[in-house]
Amino acid sequence: MTRNSLKIMVSAYARFLLAAAWLMLCLAFGGGSAVAGDLEPSKPVPPPKSVTVQPKVTESAVPKPETAKASGRSNSDPYIGFIEVPLTFYYRENKDAGRLLIFTGQVRNNYPEPRSFIYLRGYLLSGNGEPVAERFAYAGNQLSEEVLTHLPMQEITTRLSIKSGKDNANLSISPGAEIPFMMVFDDVPQSAQEYRFDVVSSEPAGER
Repeated sequence: MTRNSLKIMVSAYARFLLAAAWLMLCLAFGGGSAVAGDLEPSKPVPPPKSVTVQPKVTESAVPKPETAKASGRSNSDPYIGFIEVPLTFYYRENKDAGRLLIFTGQVRNNYPEPRSFIYLRGYLLSGNGEPVAERFAYAGNQLSEEVLTHLPMQEITTRLSIKSGKDNANLSISPGAEIPFMMVFDDVPQSAQEYRFDVVSSEPAGER
């Protein structure tokens, strides 16, 4: 082996170690109150374009689901974080609603105490950042392939709106614990090119 080929191998190995270290940092510290990225159906979800962690706020400043406004601006709960690495999206054909765009991911409780009723907002954006579609859902709800492809969109929305989550997954979430979420869009506008998700609110465990 020549000295030049040895240098190339060492350089490639160093780049591999740097990439692995970056991935480990994302896994260890990933998660913020908002996550965003590009929407390209033919490709897997890319790393988020931006992760926003909101400044510390008091509990009274966190909006409740019934007061959350459907808009492009975020009123995020700063201590519930999205886990970036497993965020995925895919399409399914529903027999009544047609093509559905489905997002799945995980959220983490970064509060020092248990939380419940994590409420999420997802929206699709045009190329210039304007919201073109918006949905709300409670974390802890996931739907089967059978439900996604055969039930009406109204029933899909109802099942994703179960406040306590499937099997009470959205109740008393321990500090540092993670639960899944799902967001389903129908009638996806052709202008949609990007996505964004925010945590609208959560509540202290024990409150209803």
